[in-house]
Amino acid sequence: MRNFFLPYLMGHTKLGQHLKVDVHGHWLPGVDDGAQTEKEGLALVRGLVELGYTKLIATPHIKETCPNEPKDLKRVFQYFQKTVKKAGIEVELSLGAEYMLDEGFAKHLKEGLLTLHDKYVLVELNPQQVKILPALKQTLFDIKLKGYIPVLAHPERYGYYCDNWNTMEGLKETGLLFQGNALAVSGLEGKDITKRARKLLDHGWYEFVGTDIHNAVHLKHLSKVSLHQKFHNGDFQ
Repeated sequence: MRNFFLPYLMGHTKLGQHLKVDVHGHWLPGVDDGAQTEKEGLALVRGLVELGYTKLIATPHIKETCPNEPKDLKRVFQYFQKTVKKAGIEVELSLGAEYMLDEGFAKHLKEGLLTLHDKYVLVELNPQQVKILPALKQTLFDIKLKGYIPVLAHPERYGYYCDNWNTMEGLKETGLLFQGNALAVSGLEGKDITKRARKLLDHGWYEFVGTDIHNAVHLKHLSKVSLHQKFHNGDFQ
């Protein structure tokens, strides 16, 4: 039987060598469900550099169940940035965020958002709380009205949209950019999600691919992934 994921796994080029910039990672210690300690954070950063990445963008969660404030994240980031340099790890680090489009998002939008690069901002949806397309389009419009460019994290997770392709096309037609998860390609997130990721890859609908790394298990799986499509991660260097 043909290996369903073979075109996306075990390539010769390391993932980071192809992408250069990781646009989605949870290695900043002690701020969300990612790295919990400085030691864990350093191990993830070091591992990503070994995969070939030259720039890493931290994207800690900002949502009602993880109410981070940008000023606090900046303080933690600046301290950890010095720790990474002291450890002798040569990599460029940057601070963004992953914003849940929940009831508290309007407040964050009003106060100003942490971005991946320039005006690009990473957003996510709650897979258990489907936001109907008209309401989501309004939120995306509000984001753009403020001058930001929304990038949807891991669209392959949202079965309501992915399994209704017309609805997914409706999202794409708004100008929303897509960031796929390399971990989905590795098969770690389950067969259904991986099939959706492959479909999006085959349609060329991912502008970016991120690791969404949280722990050492994720790092191990990322070492198996090699992608050959062109993405825009390098634009954020």
